[in-house]
Amino acid sequence: MKLPDPELQPEFYAYMPLKRAIAMLLDVVAAGVMWFPVVVILKVFIDIWIDGFRYTNPFMFYTLALTFLGYRTAMLARYGATIGMMVMVLKWRKLDGETPDLTMAFRNSLLHLGQYVVLPVQFISFVMIVATPHRQGLNDMLTETTMLHRSAPE
Repeated sequence: MKLPDPELQPEFYAYMPLKRAIAMLLDVVAAGVMWFPVVVILKVFIDIWIDGFRYTNPFMFYTLALTFLGYRTAMLARYGATIGMMVMVLKWRKLDGETPDLTMAFRNSLLHLGQYVVLPVQFISFVMIVATPHRQGLNDMLTETTMLHRSAPE
């Protein structure tokens, strides 16, 4: 199965920058909701062993990053979309139209997480989403994947 051609069927890629931005914000909220109990539980256990531990340390950043990485990888591998993507009616596919596997989901998620850490790279990725025919961000280009409307043919 091939992806819809962006020139012949532009409706499958319409409003993609806006939809992806909203999906990204929803995913940050979803990951944050999953992250908060993890931090609270780990803080309680760590406080028992290490007196005076403050969870404002890099511990918070690392647990948030790992939670986001796990959330995005699991959702993309299992459903081909995260919660934010599902709400925005998007699906994630390889350029040949196939559904990516767990390894591809992990690589894409790791690259996506790296974009959050290095903000100029996130900006470059957004410009690429606006400029490329298949509306691919930097992480999509490197993993040869793209996002399209869920109504696209399977």
